[in-house]
This record gives sequence, structure tokens and C-alpha cells, in this order.
Amino acid sequence: MCLLLALAVFTGCEKEREPAEITSSQEEAVLRSTAGSAAAFTVTATGPWTLTTTGGGFGISPTAGGRGETTVTVTASDGNPSRSRVKLGTVALTLNAGGAQCSVTVSQSPATATQTMLLYMPGRDLLKFYKQNIDGVLKAVDANVPGDGRVLVCYQPNAHSQAEMYEAYFNAEKQAAAFALLKTYDDFAAADPACVQRMLADVEAFAPAQHYGIIVGCHGKAWVPANQ
Repeated sequence: MCLLLALAVFTGCEKEREPAEITSSQEEAVLRSTAGSAAAFTVTATGPWTLTTTGGGFGISPTAGGRGETTVTVTASDGNPSRSRVKLGTVALTLNAGGAQCSVTVSQSPATATQTMLLYMPGRDLLKFYKQNIDGVLKAVDANVPGDGRVLVCYQPNAHSQAEMYEAYFNAEKQAAAFALLKTYDDFAAADPACVQRMLADVEAFAPAQHYGIIVGCHGKAWVPANQ
């Protein structure tokens, strides 16, 4: 009787045993174009695991983990000066027991973006709505948006004589949208052609691209002909 009971308990434990599994939070880790840029992904495993890599141009840490969740960080060794995204290699993750596997592709965005979009919001009368626009942009930014494009924002949050330029992008290391200050203009007049030209030149310098676009936030008062 005791033997039958022990066998039943053992069988029940066998049925409840967790299947060997290892997964990654994403299939591709995309590094920004500059050397030293980082991207992270989360490994979830039912037991100890190790990783191997193919390719090159990146470092990775840690190279092993245990049961539960582990954050793995990939760091670019060099920049990508080209006009297209490049595949640097592959990370293979393997459970030490059971042999379960998954993989992550490591890629790097180009130094020359496919398209740079500038959101230019001059003046301060509509500041409340400008900030709502910025919040909307940051909600849209994720691991796939804007992809290999760039999104810049220039507005006047503090004074009519001052402006700030930011980039809205996906921080692949923190896995969250980010809003980074690129430049502060301490002597800026939104209606001065020279100031606008300087701003546009900075857009090209900060975020070189194959194509450019601009969205202007303002009260509707018609457009000035291009020849003027």
C-alpha cells in the first residue's frame, strides 16, 4: 500500500514537472550607428543556460545565466558608416540541460538614416499642445518605430528668444522611448530666416539622411510662396 502511494506521488510530480524552455524578449537587437551604442534583451529560462555568438563587431554580457529572467546587453565595437542596416551576427542561447534553444540577431542601424523628420513647433502660445504632440511621438516610438529613420523636435519651452532641439528615439538598452537634448539655441527668433537656416543645418549635421521631412506646428495663416 505504501509502495503504491509513493508511486502515485512520484507520478504526480512527474506530470507537474516544468518543461525545459528558454526564450528571448525579442528576435533582433538593433544597435544605433555609433561605436559604444548598446541594446538589451531579456532571457527567460527554466534553468542554467549559456550563449555563443557568430559574426563580430559587438561585445555581449553576461554569457551565461540561471533560472528566471536575465538581462543581456550587446555593445557595438565600431560604428556603421553605411547607408543601410547591417547584420553583425547571431546570439544562440542554449539550456545546459535539455538542449532547448533560441536565437537573437544582432544588427546595427546606418549612420545615414533612411529619413529624418523634423517636428518644428515655434512660439509659445501653443506650448500646451506642443507638449501633447511630443508625448504622442514618444508613445509611438518603439523597437520598430522609427526603425532606421530619425525624429527630431525643435521648440521653445522656456522663452521666445530661446529654442531647444531634441531627438525622440528608442533606447534599445533601456527598452524604452527616450527624448535627448541635442542643442540649445540661446539667441533664437522663430521668424528669422537666418535662425531657421541654422536650425535646418543642424538637423542635417545631427541626423544625416537620404530624405528629409518637416512638420510645422503653428496657427494657420497661409504659406509664403517659395520664391519669396
